[in-house]
Amino acid sequence: MTRRLAHNAALVALALCLGCTGAAPAQSGGAVANPAAKPPPLPATPPAAERPGQGPPASPTTANEKDPLRVLFVGNSYTMSHDLPGLVEQIAVAAASPRPLATHTVGFPGYSLEQHWERGDALLAIQQGPWDLVVLQDHSLQTISAPGALFEAARSFGAAINSAGAQALFFVTWARRDVPSMQDGITLAYSRAAAQVGGRLAPVGPAWQRSLAKRPALALHDDDGSHPSPAGTYLAACVFYSTLFGRPADGAEGLGFGELSQGQLASLQTTAWAVVVARASASGAEQQAPGP
Repeated sequence: MTRRLAHNAALVALALCLGCTGAAPAQSGGAVANPAAKPPPLPATPPAAERPGQGPPASPTTANEKDPLRVLFVGNSYTMSHDLPGLVEQIAVAAASPRPLATHTVGFPGYSLEQHWERGDALLAIQQGPWDLVVLQDHSLQTISAPGALFEAARSFGAAINSAGAQALFFVTWARRDVPSMQDGITLAYSRAAAQVGGRLAPVGPAWQRSLAKRPALALHDDDGSHPSPAGTYLAACVFYSTLFGRPADGAEGLGFGELSQGQLASLQTTAWAVVVARASASGAEQQAPGP
């Protein structure tokens, strides 16, 4: 119990120190890494049935709408838990997306974006493209303890991503279960990182925050209070789907993910869509606001 209190106290201190720098990220456990060897050939999947677009605009597209939307995920066990990228692909099929989705993952447990840059596998994957978007996920504590490292890595990756003709999409992660106050600092750090490289945000953490407030009985965290439960990963996947395609994940509840009921899945889809729309509206207002 004493160790748990000390751990929580440390996290609270981190949540209050967005501006501090220099703390080393803690290493988290999780799924087996997916090394960035040359990405496999992207499948020539036929496009899903066309549906009218809804809500905020989708991400950049290629000239041929029949081509898959190509997305590279760079992250750690938060990205790899329950195969988040693969689940987004499944949702794209179940929700009858206007174009197919193809993903590839470069992930190592406990890694920060700074470590990914130093290792070089993610950079190699970016250069081997082509990609439409590259998802960047930092270590869950480094965004609070050392935002400067996130900003530096974001600038390095952002330049490489822009040179490859793609766009950066930042995976806004969630707060630890016992320290929900972390969320505002995490969101702010990713917002600043995206702004400096012309990137976008996938507001997963804010969607978790909304879901936990509305349905606290639906656990989004795993038992460790850090990693996602199946419900947490499903909500994250819905946020990514709605961010990528500018539409709700209607129909995806038929997937029957984990032991979640269709009602629970539909509720998570609705939450994801509401947060993505709200974020898009806020971003539009910020861009249209007059300068000082």
